[in-house]
Amino acid sequence: MLGKTTVSRLLRESHRRNAVDCDDELARLNGAAWPGDFDTKNHVLLPRVLHAATISDDILLFNSYTPLVYVRRLRRAGFRIVLLDVSDEELLRRHAQRLAEEGWTNAQWFETSKATIEELRATGWIDRTASGSAPPHEIASTLLRVHSAPAFPST
Repeated sequence: MLGKTTVSRLLRESHRRNAVDCDDELARLNGAAWPGDFDTKNHVLLPRVLHAATISDDILLFNSYTPLVYVRRLRRAGFRIVLLDVSDEELLRRHAQRLAEEGWTNAQWFETSKATIEELRATGWIDRTASGSAPPHEIASTLLRVHSAPAFPST
């Protein structure tokens, strides 16, 4: 399965970058299990992960869904937003594969995540869109270019 987990691992291992996959961190904070309910994930654990990211230096943060209130905080902290654009069909296939191989999925939040992405597009908060179907090394290169671009004023 190729996606944010693969790209974040590539950045850590091949580029020696501080790349954090929120899904991994959420499971780690939840005793190595995926948080099953929306409130625990988004109102207890996710704020902890995002706070740690905003006080870290030189970090690339990978996440599949972040409520807009937290997106605003990340923006104020200087984060840029890159959307790895993947078709709905491919995302659903990946959810099913993750469930079969790893025993968890966040497919229950698929529609909520899609709505948030559309809102991010409408507000202009996506700085760059990259094909989530591109080879991982190409995605990593794109992310490193965006990450190293000059800072912009916070919004």
